[in-house]
Amino acid sequence: MSNVINIAVCDDDETMLPVITGVVRATFEGHEARIDTFGSADALYAGMDAAKGYDLIFLDIDMPGTDGIQFGVKLRGEKRNTDIIYVSEREDRVFESFKVHPFGFVRKRNFLKDISSVVKMWLDGRSAVPADKIVIEGTGGSFAVALSEIVYIESMKKLQYVHIKGGKEPFEAASSLEKFAERFARYGFLQPHKSYLVNYLYIRYIGKTELVLTTGENIPVSRRRAEELKGEYMKLMQDSTPAALPRQTN
Repeated sequence: MSNVINIAVCDDDETMLPVITGVVRATFEGHEARIDTFGSADALYAGMDAAKGYDLIFLDIDMPGTDGIQFGVKLRGEKRNTDIIYVSEREDRVFESFKVHPFGFVRKRNFLKDISSVVKMWLDGRSAVPADKIVIEGTGGSFAVALSEIVYIESMKKLQYVHIKGGKEPFEAASSLEKFAERFARYGFLQPHKSYLVNYLYIRYIGKTELVLTTGENIPVSRRRAEELKGEYMKLMQDSTPAALPRQTN
C-alpha cells in the first residue's frame, strides 16, 4: 500500500469547496496526502482513470448532472474500492446511499465538529496495526478475536454462533445473545431481529424485511424494528459513535 493518501473533494458549491478542502487538509496534517478538488461529479469522474484512483472521496450528494449517489453507484459498478464520505445536508437521502456502502455521512453544518472523528476511524482502518482483540468464551474453550472481524452473531437453538470475516467457520459461544448485545452495543453492533446481532460496518443495505451485508449474506429484519434500525444506523454513520472500531476492507 502506498504511503501517499490520494484524496478528492467534490462539491458544486464554490463557497463550500475551498472550506471543506482546507479542513480536510488540516485534518490529514502529519500524513502524506495529495488532495484534488472538483466542482462536479462528472468532472471528478473525468479526472479518474485506471492510473489515477483515489483512496478517499469527500462527496456532496445534491449536485447538478450526476449527483453524489449516482456517482457512487457508478464507481461500485466498476468495482472500484474507493472509500466515500458524503458531506451533505440531504439527510433524507442517507438511506438511499446505503447501496453505495459509504464509509460515513457528515452533515455540512457539523463538518468542523465531526470530520476529525470520521477521518480517525478511516485512518485506523487503513493502518496495518491489528485491532485490539477480545476474548469470547466458547462452548469448547475461549478464543480471541478482533471486534472488527466479527460480521454477526446468530442465535440458533439456544446456542450463539459468532460469524467471522473471511468465511471462516463460526465459533460456538457460551454467552447469551442478550449479553452479547449489552457488551457490544457501544461498538456499533445492531440487533435487527431477536436472533441476530450485526456489526454495522458490514451492512450494505437495510430493507423492510432484511439486511444485505457486504459479505453477500442476508439477515432478517423484524418488521417492528425496520424504521428504528435505520435511525440507529444513520446515527452511527453521521456521528461515528462506535468506540475504536476500525473499518475492514472486504
